[in-house]
Amino acid sequence: MSSPVATVGVGTDKASYYLGDKAVIENTLLNSSSGTLIQPANYRLVVSDESGDVLLNKEYVLAGLAIGQVVQLYENLSLEDVTAGNYEAVGTLTDDDGDVLASHRQAFTVSISSIRAVEGEVQARAANVYQGDPQTCDFTLRNISSEAIQNLTVINTRLDVDNQGELHRDTRTVSLQPGGTITFSDVFGTAGFNLTRHACALQVEENGEQRDIDNAVFQIEEPPISLQTTLSVSGKSRLLVLADKPQDTCTAVDWLTLRAEFPKPLSASTLVSVKALNSLFFTLDLEASTPQAFTDLLDSNIRADMNVAVTSLTREAVEVRVSGSALLSGKHNIVAKYPIFLFLQGKLETGLTGFKCGYFPALGQKLGDFEVVDINVAERQSASHAQGHPETPSLVEQQQWLDAFLMENGYSYTLVDSLDGFRDALLSGNYQQYLLLADRVPLGHWTAKQLREAVNRGDGLVYAAGDRPRTLPLYQTLGVHPHESLLGNYLFSLLGWDGHRADGVEFMQSPLSEPTYLPLALDRRLPRIHHHQANVAALYQGVSDHSLQCLAYSSEHDAVTYRDYGEGRAVYVGYDLLAEAVAEGGSEHHAGLLSRALEYTTAENLINRPGTVFPVTLSLQNTGPAVDVQADLAMSSGGDVLNTLPATQNGPLSWQLALGEAEQRNLHAWLVPNFSQGSAALSAEVTASLGSGASLTLSEMLPLQEGPDTQTLMEVTQAVQAAYGQSLLDLKLKKAALLLEMAVVANNHGHEALAIKKALKATSALAGSSHPDAPSLRVDLDWAIWALNR
Repeated sequence: MSSPVATVGVGTDKASYYLGDKAVIENTLLNSSSGTLIQPANYRLVVSDESGDVLLNKEYVLAGLAIGQVVQLYENLSLEDVTAGNYEAVGTLTDDDGDVLASHRQAFTVSISSIRAVEGEVQARAANVYQGDPQTCDFTLRNISSEAIQNLTVINTRLDVDNQGELHRDTRTVSLQPGGTITFSDVFGTAGFNLTRHACALQVEENGEQRDIDNAVFQIEEPPISLQTTLSVSGKSRLLVLADKPQDTCTAVDWLTLRAEFPKPLSASTLVSVKALNSLFFTLDLEASTPQAFTDLLDSNIRADMNVAVTSLTREAVEVRVSGSALLSGKHNIVAKYPIFLFLQGKLETGLTGFKCGYFPALGQKLGDFEVVDINVAERQSASHAQGHPETPSLVEQQQWLDAFLMENGYSYTLVDSLDGFRDALLSGNYQQYLLLADRVPLGHWTAKQLREAVNRGDGLVYAAGDRPRTLPLYQTLGVHPHESLLGNYLFSLLGWDGHRADGVEFMQSPLSEPTYLPLALDRRLPRIHHHQANVAALYQGVSDHSLQCLAYSSEHDAVTYRDYGEGRAVYVGYDLLAEAVAEGGSEHHAGLLSRALEYTTAENLINRPGTVFPVTLSLQNTGPAVDVQADLAMSSGGDVLNTLPATQNGPLSWQLALGEAEQRNLHAWLVPNFSQGSAALSAEVTASLGSGASLTLSEMLPLQEGPDTQTLMEVTQAVQAAYGQSLLDLKLKKAALLLEMAVVANNHGHEALAIKKALKATSALAGSSHPDAPSLRVDLDWAIWALNR
């Protein structure tokens, strides 16, 4: 029989351990003989440190090992009370005579674990805390070992115990000498905490292993009143809306009295004739008298369509009352003639003047040589209603829908329905966004130019009147061009075939919409435009086209475009967006487009700009029972309140409202603070009360930063001149410099209107300049014009 052959393997589950761990030692015994049975056999496992001290000495008696048999023995060794260092496990297999058949050894290390060498406590200062009140947790950590601990990671957390959620975590690194102690505290608010059990917990971490040290549990309770307030500079741009007059009737002139003074007193016997002429110079009515003969009202030829009556005639002046239905149809000239010498005659006249329904002169207004000294107005049918074609949906419905939409979406807006009203509001500088919805109130050239420069300096524009713009500056701002030949447009307009019709609008992916199709509910002629410098957001579909195509442009029918213009943005909608939004009923697709268009054109820089209008939001979050709330805002140095939403009741910045349980409300104000003292602040005081008499008062303070000063017209002029000195071949820059010089001269002589016109012309020249600084110079000039407007 051959000698037995065996193999022994000793292994540990880890190569290194921390003090206090358990080591699992695996012993594998194999009879690798080809024909010899090992019987009986003994196996001894010895674990010792590097100095030879034995930690474990254990013997296993085996009945035997069959040929090829494998036996595995496991030993769990506690490392609780051992010393740190290097250890070795040696396994030896012997036969019955004590001869060694096989042997194997495995080394491992034991080190001290920092996370097991510390202990500590956590204490919550209050066992019960009202939601929203502050809480403090105190933490203590001690090194209980005889070794120094370096760079131990300490973690303190705030936990929602009942919901098993972690709310906050702080991590720090500490070192502790033997017996050393460290203490720290966590002070925090409980606003927003659930009404559940919470805890502060302390943990330590080393090499990815964490150990829980201690925790302290406390209860969050609902207070009698729980209200959170936030005061911030946030909100939407102030919006200026130009819309058609909403009423089917309009205010029209019934009669008016005109007065004119003669250049020098007449003789008492001079015959003065007063007549009304139409645009073809036909006489519609005539009255005549002398100052000497005039005693009372002179109206010998009473007519219903156009009537003039002399109400006063002296040697120095004449007064005439004009009335009749023809006042509202066409233009007329009221003329007072009198002889001067021989066949020469003097004349006082209004010039051809029309009085459209909805437009009438103001008292004191000059009409040629005459002045309006008295006027009477009356409600008349609008032209569309009188012809049997009122607006559908009605303009009243459209304005009601628009008011509700803008208020629901938190806009501070002013709606005007006249060119003068729009121009005055635009020049006030108190708006940063403009929505043009009126196809019956076209902007004049200079107003459109002011609007163009407002967008260039950072404001936003949405044009959705259902008509093409009528002035070049608007085309430039929107980045669109007419899309038909002028001859074709003129010929077909004579036949009433101008424009085209469409079934709907196909939107592409853009900032204004996701890809979708919107049907058009109203069968109306739609203007054709070419996107030119703008981006296309939507195309008309199902187009029936009568107009001649301009061959320079593609055959696609642009419906909606958008673009960046200077520092601002502009959107063009080719159809009557407001009418379609009302007509579509509950689907709100077109309303969504209006919302996205306004969002896209919102001025990005509302604060850091000259003459800042601060959009301020006071947010109220009720986390307790229903309460009555009194909220007041105050500016430290005073200022102007442009608007509030909801409208305030008891003062310019004071709201009273009921706030339901878990209800959130935002109160908005648009303010122009007074920075004359160099700084300004906004304060808020909110008092919530219950019917029981319990109340809670919260205060907020918000510092406000004044926007930068604008450059003066002179400073911009000097900057443009300096730029021209660097680029003498830039003729556009030269033109801008010359125009600005003229603007400065006009302004110095008190001719501000002329100075603004020259400056606006200079903006067009700068727009065409190739100088790299021309765009920034134009923006500086825009702000100088803004300051002149104000």
